[in-house]
Amino acid sequence: MKTKLRIITAVICSLALSACLSEWKGNEGTFTISVGGGGNSRAALPWNEKIDIDDLIHNITISGGSGPEQTETVKGAGAVSFSVNPGVWLISVRVYNEEKFIAEAYEAVEIEPGPNKTVSMQMKRVYPVGDTGPAGGYVFYDKGNDLGGWRYLEAAPADEKYNNNDLFFWAELRQDSPIPIGGTSRAIGAGKENTSRILEYIQQEGIHGNAPYAAEIIDLKNKDENGEYNDWFLPSYFELNLIHRNLHDNDSGNFYSGKYWSSTESSENGYALFVDFSGIEIGDSSTHEQYRVRAIRQF
Repeated sequence: MKTKLRIITAVICSLALSACLSEWKGNEGTFTISVGGGGNSRAALPWNEKIDIDDLIHNITISGGSGPEQTETVKGAGAVSFSVNPGVWLISVRVYNEEKFIAEAYEAVEIEPGPNKTVSMQMKRVYPVGDTGPAGGYVFYDKGNDLGGWRYLEAAPADEKYNNNDLFFWAELRQDSPIPIGGTSRAIGAGKENTSRILEYIQQEGIHGNAPYAAEIIDLKNKDENGEYNDWFLPSYFELNLIHRNLHDNDSGNFYSGKYWSSTESSENGYALFVDFSGIEIGDSSTHEQYRVRAIRQF
């Protein structure tokens, strides 16, 4: 026995759902799909840019169940329908603005004979590497999932400065231990914890220079009452390498061709890891050296 699965994408409205518009706008919304005898689909993309519906392409795919994968494409407003056997099907919606992949939604749905079924699908914006992030910076990494509460890494729009100075010491480290702070990882996703460890060490040791250290200048950025975001941190060594490769080497991000500090200690006493964006050198250096700092954040 077959049952009809109908996915309607004919009506796109605002978040208020009170009036149909010919564009998507507003903050995060939902993509509601009616399964069965018809219904409406309403969506709003999670950013403020207005996009005319006629410029949007929906690629709608159903897979799983006991039948073959099926895909339909809708340009602008329209409707598509699939005939499927009862079972659990994955509905995938990918939205393109011209050729740019901009949003997606996924939902597993159990299809069975009976009354119409409505499924709410969360539409999420997609940020390609090199795209502008929510904080106005540059997206340089997409790990492909939301595990740990984040998917993307975004570099700040510009290097940090303090009283017109753009070069910073890493920190003053004790000389009685080969790795005074300890636990600062090179891994992608580790920069946030690394920065917390550095700031805790500076506070415990009571070490403060005439100007903020690399982690401290980012901490000041987070405490700035005029700043919209307060979750910046110093990138780990591998995160900084990604910035170098995915942004700087593609002439994106307004980076200086010089050395930038990571939040990762070296195994050598009093040293930390840096990346030279001129491409000449990658390694470690005394924390008494002054290098540039670029903050990053997760989202």
